[in-house]
Amino acid sequence: MNLNYLYPEAPKNAPDHIIEPSASFRKEVRNVVVAIIAFILTYIVLIILAFIFAYLCLALGLYIIKNVDGGYSHLVGIGVIIMGALVFIFLVRFFFASPSGSQTDGIEIKKSDEPELFEFIQKIAGEVGTQFPKKIFLTPEVNASVFYSSNFLSLILPTRKNLNIGLGMVNILNISEFKAVLAHEFGHFSQKSMSLGSYVYYVNQIIFNLLYHNHGWERLSESIAGASRMFAFFTYLAEYIIKGIQWILFRMYDFINRYYMRLSREMEFHADAIAARYSGANNTSQMLRQIAVGTELFQQTIDKCTDLWHNKQAPANIYLGHRIYGKHFAETNNLTIINNIPVISQILIQNRQNGRIYFKDQWASHPTLKERLAHIDSINLNVAEITEDSWTLFRQAEKWQQRLTAFLYLKEEKPSEIIDDPAFEKMIHDDKTATDFPKIFQGYFNHHVISTSQWTKIESQTPPDIYDANAFNQLFAENLDLKILDLQKDLQILNAIEEGNINVKSFDFDGQKYDLNQAETIQETLKHDIDLVKQERDRNDAKIISAFYAKAHHTDQNNTNILTNHFQDLIEITEIGNKFMPHGIPIIQTVYQLSLNDFNLATALVQEFKNLYSKHEPALCTMFQQMPDLDIFPEPLAEQIKTTFISSPVTYHLNNQPNRENLENLYHIVINAHEFIVQTIFERHRALLILASTF
Repeated sequence: MNLNYLYPEAPKNAPDHIIEPSASFRKEVRNVVVAIIAFILTYIVLIILAFIFAYLCLALGLYIIKNVDGGYSHLVGIGVIIMGALVFIFLVRFFFASPSGSQTDGIEIKKSDEPELFEFIQKIAGEVGTQFPKKIFLTPEVNASVFYSSNFLSLILPTRKNLNIGLGMVNILNISEFKAVLAHEFGHFSQKSMSLGSYVYYVNQIIFNLLYHNHGWERLSESIAGASRMFAFFTYLAEYIIKGIQWILFRMYDFINRYYMRLSREMEFHADAIAARYSGANNTSQMLRQIAVGTELFQQTIDKCTDLWHNKQAPANIYLGHRIYGKHFAETNNLTIINNIPVISQILIQNRQNGRIYFKDQWASHPTLKERLAHIDSINLNVAEITEDSWTLFRQAEKWQQRLTAFLYLKEEKPSEIIDDPAFEKMIHDDKTATDFPKIFQGYFNHHVISTSQWTKIESQTPPDIYDANAFNQLFAENLDLKILDLQKDLQILNAIEEGNINVKSFDFDGQKYDLNQAETIQETLKHDIDLVKQERDRNDAKIISAFYAKAHHTDQNNTNILTNHFQDLIEITEIGNKFMPHGIPIIQTVYQLSLNDFNLATALVQEFKNLYSKHEPALCTMFQQMPDLDIFPEPLAEQIKTTFISSPVTYHLNNQPNRENLENLYHIVINAHEFIVQTIFERHRALLILASTF
């Protein structure tokens, strides 16, 4: 294969300063170096102090043994020596720990396997001016990464990096975008600051072992403590001293990694600049957009395969499914498809970035997608795009796809059935056909059921022959659910900030900075805005219902009767759902939590359990008893509901303790009823929308 026509050109006359490390980059490098030196000095001081402490304990212990009379003097002396030894061993045992394993989870390939791919990578490495990877691995996911052996020699000698190429990423990129992602990774190859990663890795390994990998030391301490009460006393003192040492190490871990995460974010900006310099800012930005959505599509594919695995089935090629989900996504969002790849538009990504709460996540290793796109766009270096599929560079694409599918899913147990490509494609198409709403609604109803509260009034007041096709389509132009979801996400972030789960001192709201003590005020603002958008959505739903009837009148008068029947069916099940959910969901959650504790009533669940048997279960009894009949439910479930909720009272506690058998029975009935109600609401809602789209 001649790669000349497939190899994307770099932008012409790009200024050199674009790829120079920024002042903030150099500042964070200095900060990390200082943090590492500070840890090394602290650790050395701790070891010296531990050695001095152990020496003094040895001297004191020997003195007590030799010079103090009494029946327990020998035990006291030995205990003092043991205390000093335990503290010293705790700090130096890291040097005897086994090294960690590899940093890849994939399949290594050679040049003989994929000569064109290796030639392509060699060209990029030469263009960027860095070494060719030591090894190249294919991995399953939508990602690419650099890694290297983190051993003692890597702290002293230059270490050649390895390259991971995720096939999920290859599956969603064209050749220009593929070059951009590899240029980004080679930007990391060229960063001397990457060697700091070895030091941070070793520092973290030391701290992690000292904080968490204490099993051997704990066994030693417990065996000594078990020998006598006197020894137990001195091992307790040693543990108390070690807790103080661990407190210092926690602070050092926080100190080092906060600075390293800041450096990592600067390294990402720098690698993005290198990618833009050698593959074009337009292709680099598009690469990030493709990967962002491609990751979501890959997760959908994984979820489908997980469902299949419950029946011991597995696809031969997961990447085929990934492409099919991409095709459906493009059709739903009116995206262009080029060479079987959905082209993720800038406007689609912008519509997903409407959050009003912003905070600087000090523990994030990457800047946000919004920050990265803004940085790349500021470079303003565009170049022509080569739109051929990245798989063009692979001679054995299908072989690797199938091997990585097996690598991903079939490690522990072989499936009873391997689903071939046509059958897998049909399964996904059938799923989408059974669950997608008509395209005419533009995803408007993907997250809510049409409001039926005003249906009767709207039906009677809708005049015939007022249908306007343009006005009808305009009703679905703005997806108000996405607004609500953005506001709810902002509210969740703010709740996490207020509760301390996100450790920040301030946050931005609508571009203005606020202190933590102002979080409650902003929460109320967000709740108010959510209510306003929901009210707007209800008003728009009323217009949509009116438009449905106008459209039905416009086509055939009989259609209005059919539409009314569908609305009545939907209203029936939604009313049942509205009564069931406030009580059924708490029952499911409470019994599940009890099951995790083997139905022993923990203090934290006392009130929830009391609510279950005094409030939620009686409410469901009343609801089912007041229903005219239970024919809406499948016959086996209806019989179970009668037995549990109607025929005779059931006791769920004995002397205020959970009755396991009855609770498990209640759980299965309630969860089956929940699943049936949710599925029936969906089916009737979908049937209504399909009907309305066909008039």
